[in-house]
Amino acid sequence: MSKKLEVLSQLNSLLTKSIDAKKGYHKAAEEIDDPSIKGLFMCLAEQRENFRKSTREEIRFLGGEPNTGPMDPDYIQEAFAQPDLLILLNTVDQTLENCLRHELNSLAQYAEGMADADESTRNLIVGQRESVKLALHDLKSLRTSAKLTL
Repeated sequence: MSKKLEVLSQLNSLLTKSIDAKKGYHKAAEEIDDPSIKGLFMCLAEQRENFRKSTREEIRFLGGEPNTGPMDPDYIQEAFAQPDLLILLNTVDQTLENCLRHELNSLAQYAEGMADADESTRNLIVGQRESVKLALHDLKSLRTSAKLTL
């Protein structure tokens, strides 16, 4: 596979994960009563929507076609993205733990396969990766404060 096709494939994978994460954070925000957690999840859903838009633009700029097919069924199976499971678990702590795991997985994917990308793509990915790092920090802080109040 050519370097350009590899970069486009990786961008499409990130696009799919951004869409799934947006849906997951939005669903989780709907199910959580705590206003600070709800607010963070809504911000993260909006952030992932912005990731989606910028990644789609970059794919088109590079001459590729953004994925329009179904989302990865395994990826959306994160517990925080399943309202029914959230109700079953009924714990803020477990929800935050699953979000942390999701963000760590996302962070790892941002590091994959972008060495051959052009500067605009690398800048996009570095910016999104830094945003995911900040989200991870926010989730860790929120988890710590939630444990202190439980």
